[in-house]
Amino acid sequence: MRTLFLTRLSLLALCSMLFLSSCEKDHKVKICHKGKIILIDFHAVPVHQAHGDAVDKDNDGYFDIDNSCSEVDCDDTNPGVNPGANNCEDACSIISFELLNATCTDPLPTYDLQLRITYENAPPAGTLDVSIDGVITSFPIGNSPQTVNVFGLPPTGVGVDVSASFSANPTCQLAVVDLYEAPDCGIF
Repeated sequence: MRTLFLTRLSLLALCSMLFLSSCEKDHKVKICHKGKIILIDFHAVPVHQAHGDAVDKDNDGYFDIDNSCSEVDCDDTNPGVNPGANNCEDACSIISFELLNATCTDPLPTYDLQLRITYENAPPAGTLDVSIDGVITSFPIGNSPQTVNVFGLPPTGVGVDVSASFSANPTCQLAVVDLYEAPDCGIF
């Protein structure tokens, strides 16, 4: 009986540390599950997170990851900081792309790209992931504006879609359709 009591006490302490005020009412946590907000026992949270459900850890109505129930909470450990309170001023933002050059290479008919990406409040860890027509290249996060080089691209002579995001914060992204026209490098 004593072991059961200690386990229950330990779980309550864990609940209060991990989910702050969400556990106060019968140890329930708000989850955004398939577009609906449901209350579940905090023991079931890892299972829901494993299949992509968002959690409202600070019980402010905003969830920790991209979801269909709310905007993403910019600080899910503090109920006073969220998009509804308009105090997410330090939120990550990818502002612009600037094509510096697209140069044909020899002997293979490919081209190399140099692109400048301007962003604010990048995550402190992870990578800057740049997609050129769906092919992703990852770079260490540097200082904004950051210049990246992508090599061996196909010279199609048509518009190229470009997007960028951060591995540690995939919701911080920018996508531009037909940012530039790929050189044809004499193939077409």
